[in-house]
Amino acid sequence: MAYLPEEAVWEEGIYQYEATDKLKSGPGEIDNWQGQQLANRTVYLKEKIEEEAEARDEAVEDLQQQVDTMKGRGGYLTAYDFGTAAPTQDALTQYALSQINQTDPGKIWNGTHVKNLNNSHVWVLTNTPDTEPPIFEWTDDGFDSIDIGNNEGRLGVVSGGLGFDNVFIDPQGKMRVRGLRAFQADQVEGYGRDLMEVILGHPVTDMTTQALRNEAIAEVMAEIRNRCNNNGEIDGSGIPDFSGLVVGDFLDGLDLSDIGAPTGGSAPQAWNAAYKNTRLLIAGFNSYKGSGDTEVIKNHIPFVFRHIVAKGQVNATNDNTGGYAATELRAWLEGASGDGSGSFAAGLKAALGGNNPLLTIRKLPSTKGSWAWASSTVFLPSSHEVFGAPGFAETDVGADVSVHLPIYQKGSQYRIKRWNGSRGWWWLSSPSASAAACYCSCCCDGLGSCGAASAVGGVAPAFCVA
Repeated sequence: MAYLPEEAVWEEGIYQYEATDKLKSGPGEIDNWQGQQLANRTVYLKEKIEEEAEARDEAVEDLQQQVDTMKGRGGYLTAYDFGTAAPTQDALTQYALSQINQTDPGKIWNGTHVKNLNNSHVWVLTNTPDTEPPIFEWTDDGFDSIDIGNNEGRLGVVSGGLGFDNVFIDPQGKMRVRGLRAFQADQVEGYGRDLMEVILGHPVTDMTTQALRNEAIAEVMAEIRNRCNNNGEIDGSGIPDFSGLVVGDFLDGLDLSDIGAPTGGSAPQAWNAAYKNTRLLIAGFNSYKGSGDTEVIKNHIPFVFRHIVAKGQVNATNDNTGGYAATELRAWLEGASGDGSGSFAAGLKAALGGNNPLLTIRKLPSTKGSWAWASSTVFLPSSHEVFGAPGFAETDVGADVSVHLPIYQKGSQYRIKRWNGSRGWWWLSSPSASAAACYCSCCCDGLGSCGAASAVGGVAPAFCVA
């Protein structure tokens, strides 16, 4: 028995026999035309099905590979230092391809995150090859982090970029944010919720805030003062309880709009959720304890403003004689004697709920060419407190108490501050070593600099709660 030869060709039609046709057998003859055409179609369809099945298997394998790669990383292709804050599009693409073992950029998922350890910013891919024209672009989504099993005992942390705050899984498997106030579960959405479920391996059903969980700002301040245990709020040991709190925990919602503007500048504002313009950050724990010509004996938590809260001149004229203690900006912040009587300090106390939670400490600022102990309640940080080194300030005087605040040791992202969403430079308290007209500052890119005292710069002060 012989078989008809089969060819993988799509036949456009099936021949219809006519009454006048004379049948004739054999390959290619009229009596086998219909069978030949149907056989060709069958072979053609079989090959197409097999090709599609193979492509589907490859896609499933690729998908599984990417899923496996992203598991344990919270959905991020992370942990690479590109050596620059602004890696090229090709560098980001090649790194992502190396992580998923692919060569075709089209295989990288739309929405893939790549974290640049150089500045802890996350780059997000828009990969839409089906659009006209196709789009393939990495976009800097701002500071973000993922950290699993780190030395602080947390099981994981993710965030969704500039518009989404850090979310943690604590050692009990509960989800929490860095905020010092309570939040609703439905406020956590998108990447934050999805990636937590990837890390946990099950749906997120139990969510909490961090340890304080207070609704009102005044309650948060009262709880922090209780935790300091300076007056036996916990017991008579004098040992504070800072458990559950970490550097970078934040407090939102401050309304500072009742405070007038500093010399030549712009006044503080009400809370803005989009800009997070009055956010406070925990900057350390007992950072100044034991220091000062009059010893700081109270337990305390230093806070800094995450962003620029006002703009102003250090002095109306370009003069740094007498150093920060003699400046107009200091008088506006905390009073000429640093006792907390300044316009800003008074408004801050009211916004924090009254009862004066602010601790006055003693620092040793430069007086330009020398130094003198001075009280500080709400103060501009010095170069040493922000950078851990004098920078453009004098090297032999004015190191304050030589504290490098822990919040500024964690990377440039906290030194980079914004004014209504746009990066801006901000004042430090250290007078310039080389110019009688200037004070040190922190640039919008996080680097040290200095500017004329009459320039209008950002104000992002620090203070201690005890």
